[in-house]
Amino acid sequence: KQKTACSWVNTPAELRALRRTLQQAPRIALDCEHNALRSYLGLTCLVQIAIEGAGDYLVDSLALHCQMHELADIFANPAICKVVHGGENDVLWLQRDFHLYLVNVHDTQKLAAAAGFHRMSLSHLLQEVCSVQVDKSYQSADWTLRPLPPPLAAYARQDVHYLLHLHDRLLQMVRDKQDGEKLLEEAHRRSQAVSLLLYTKPLHGPSVRSATVSLLRQLLHGKAGKATRGGDVVRDCVHALCEWRDTIARRVDEGAQYVLPDEAVLALATGSRRNSRAQLVSTVAAALPRSEQDGEYGHCSKASEVSWVVSRHAEELLRLLSRAQEGGLPWAEVDMLQLAGSGNRQSSSKAAKKARADVRERLVLKFSAKSPVYENCRMLSQDGELLCHCDRRKMRWYLERGLATLVADQENTIRLNFQHQNTGKADASNRFYATSKSNHCVVCGESGHYLRYRVVPSCYRRHFPLHLKTHRSHDIVLVCISCHEAAQVVADEVKRELAAEHDIPLNPPPLAPPASLVSAAGDNGGGSGGTKAAGDSSGQEAAGVHPYNARRAAQALSKNGDAMPASRREELEAVIKQFLGRSQGEEELPGLQPGDLDAALVAGVSRRRQRKMLQRYGRTAVMAKNGSDGDEGGEGSGAEEERERGESTGRYAPSSRSEEKDQWGHGWHGSRVVARILEKGGEEELLDLIRRFRERFVERLSPRFMPPGWEVDHSAAREFGKHSIYYGQAG
Repeated sequence: KQKTACSWVNTPAELRALRRTLQQAPRIALDCEHNALRSYLGLTCLVQIAIEGAGDYLVDSLALHCQMHELADIFANPAICKVVHGGENDVLWLQRDFHLYLVNVHDTQKLAAAAGFHRMSLSHLLQEVCSVQVDKSYQSADWTLRPLPPPLAAYARQDVHYLLHLHDRLLQMVRDKQDGEKLLEEAHRRSQAVSLLLYTKPLHGPSVRSATVSLLRQLLHGKAGKATRGGDVVRDCVHALCEWRDTIARRVDEGAQYVLPDEAVLALATGSRRNSRAQLVSTVAAALPRSEQDGEYGHCSKASEVSWVVSRHAEELLRLLSRAQEGGLPWAEVDMLQLAGSGNRQSSSKAAKKARADVRERLVLKFSAKSPVYENCRMLSQDGELLCHCDRRKMRWYLERGLATLVADQENTIRLNFQHQNTGKADASNRFYATSKSNHCVVCGESGHYLRYRVVPSCYRRHFPLHLKTHRSHDIVLVCISCHEAAQVVADEVKRELAAEHDIPLNPPPLAPPASLVSAAGDNGGGSGGTKAAGDSSGQEAAGVHPYNARRAAQALSKNGDAMPASRREELEAVIKQFLGRSQGEEELPGLQPGDLDAALVAGVSRRRQRKMLQRYGRTAVMAKNGSDGDEGGEGSGAEEERERGESTGRYAPSSRSEEKDQWGHGWHGSRVVARILEKGGEEELLDLIRRFRERFVERLSPRFMPPGWEVDHSAAREFGKHSIYYGQAG
């Protein structure tokens, strides 16, 4: 019987009084009630706490949302044992909503497993261990109701009232076993693992895929083995509806099951085509789940009526379903027949697969193109002949300079006002540029995400002669994240081969000794002062220090300069001075001059990373303007062209103390390989290098969706007309 008092806590004063009581408690029982219907992430509506000898407390976390942090030190106090049952969700909900972290957790579910129970629900354990019958009919009630109905308050209280007693009984049962101490240790370890869980916001891609696969399995296995006739269409419809539901639920902050319950998704995906708003709403309404409890205290995770979201976006849903049923929204990640044969078996690597999916989704969000790459605007000659396709940025460039006019009866089409150069656009080998291109992976056809991939790596292409790289997007294709990883492996393989063939390593030489030490060695017959890399035109490298090494020295000084020995500090300072071109003999003051450390920190770093680098090490230097990185965009090659334009025309001058990224990493290797190839065999051998990368890409990845006109042997000549910014520069 529940002999102790139960207190309702819904004011800041009552919460502070509870906190004082908790500070004296060696052990507490804890549980949470949650509602996921009217919020995308969900809400923690009630926190139940039981204190041995002090009664039970129901904390209204909706009313006290902004004060719940006052319990942070209690929940994080390792001297207070927190007893929970299946506390994984409770731990994550408290973190998400109130930034409360539990320390010293004892989970009775883990103890029950150690005691040998196969059924570990709280109701079963209370009945078997404590001879207490509990009513679980309100488990899915709407916990946002206020005032909280008495039946719900009684249900919430019973979840924690008997938990401390259950904890004691289970502890004794485990200790009584033959290997009890070992079992207790394992149960304790698993309980503490619960407290180490960290909340992360669910990502869109994995959430949609998980919901889609779950519904397809339910359709295939939960409906008495329903036939898979027309399975691909159903699969595409289910995925399209799940993706729409997740997207709009996030946008309006409503629960996914409120927006469109699973039952409604299956009804819309498997039913006949609906041609009107009324038919769609009627289908959703008929599919809504019903329960005896809905009329009295609602449901915390299932909608009981058609949501305002469906009503407002019914026309959009109709169009979406129509496209999916016509095959316009294919989703090929899951094969229906394979799914049908998989049954309900749980994979042992489920967690690992989910982690990999989360990592992949983050990569997709970070690196994939944020807008279509190919906009397929058409450029016509003076005579109306199609010259090429370009993006809107290039089209505006011609229009703003009066070099072209819009064609009135053709969308996104311009006609040149001057006679174009015949070379480079009119011959048959340039069919690639005159054909529109699709925004999808050229290897597998993935259109959901893609990013630019340079078949000939930038570390080489950046150093090509102007006429071989400018306005040349032939070797810039679109690939998905997975195919990009595979292509990068192939490119790195060719890079290593070139490094071995030309005896030019991929990375800069190791750190050279400080000038003072080299000079001293020279005085003793040990060699000359300073080393110079072969074929190097950089003043920094001529002095014997590469920008990469200067940057590493500056990073070490910024992090640990105050703590390192004086001799080591002087050695690193000497490296930086040598990189900056100053000998120690010329110095009047010891140490570095103002600005030296900042200059070394950004040595060899692109402008895009310079500010981040300085902020990372607590520096606040103001950097000179340098736009050599250009802006991302263009019809496949815009960013590359901007970078190469800066290097070729001198419009973007590199920092006087840094040679930008062509002087570090693989750019260091690429510049020397290209120079050596041009020296040995000229442009013919350079074309062989280009062909080598193309052949390896095609051979190893077998791309099935390459743009029309793309060829391994493509080598169209390029001349620049008088209106080009490169006019007169090609040679």
